Amino acid sequence: MRKVLITTVAAVALLVGFGAIYHYFEKVRIPLSFGMLKKKKSFEKKIYCEAVSNVGSTGVMKIGILIPCRDEAQRGDLSQKLPRIKSAFLTSIDYVQVAAWIQEGNFSAVKQAYLTVINRFSNQPVKEIYFHSLNYF
Repeated sequence: MRKVLITTVAAVALLVGFGAIYHYFEKVRIPLSFGMLKKKKSFEKKIYCEAVSNVGSTGVMKIGILIPCRDEAQRGDLSQKLPRIKSAFLTSIDYVQVAAWIQEGNFSAVKQAYLTVINRFSNQPVKEIYFHSLNYF
């Protein structure tokens, strides 16, 4: 009976000790394994842009676009010009035509219309954009 008690106390003490060591390493942010090492992130490789517009007198369109960036310079350039790009989306894109393209399923024409606006402001040409969301109601 005494050996069981000593073994149990030793096991509990060992678990408490490991818990304290783990807590210490987590508190000072020392990784316990190489898998926990965080890799240095070079840069976010895309920019998210969202535009909402009235279409005609009854419709509303909300579109979310992901713009992939080649490097940090292009990302910085597009991030800086994003307010002007969004403004150009609202002023230069014919949303009635875009709504017609969506109803026809001609999403490549929709992409091309947005891509043309983005490339007017970009120092480096953007070759592709991706729809994150597209709502027309």
